Amino acid sequence: MSDAPTNEQDPGMLLSQFAQEAMGAALSPRLDGNDPLTLSFDVKDAHLASGALDAGYAMGFAALALRLLAASMAGGDTASPLSINSDFTGTAKAGERVTACAQITRRTRSVIFSDVSLSANGRNLLTATAVYKITPAE
Repeated sequence: MSDAPTNEQDPGMLLSQFAQEAMGAALSPRLDGNDPLTLSFDVKDAHLASGALDAGYAMGFAALALRLLAASMAGGDTASPLSINSDFTGTAKAGERVTACAQITRRTRSVIFSDVSLSANGRNLLTATAVYKITPAE
């Protein structure tokens, strides 16, 4: 970590806001823990492509977890993505619960570095890293 100041926001409150947006509404994620940030959702038929979790939903869920983490750590300032890179290692089927576990790997005054991993039933599905720029709120 770093010596950057923190003024964290409640991830549960932020998730309720994000749940009103497109990806949040499509997945209905649950907050399962704060340290590390852990979210989950149940895969439904609408999330499938050719019988497996659609890559767009997987990446969207990973991005949602990373965004929630960055926003909660930015403490009311704006956290904007500079880079998100993901690698797929598996997939999930309808009825499985997908879990995202996100953590900060480094933070400076103006940048947050983080990573997330998605899993289902002990199988790794996706890993991603992200860099977010922190801009003071106006």
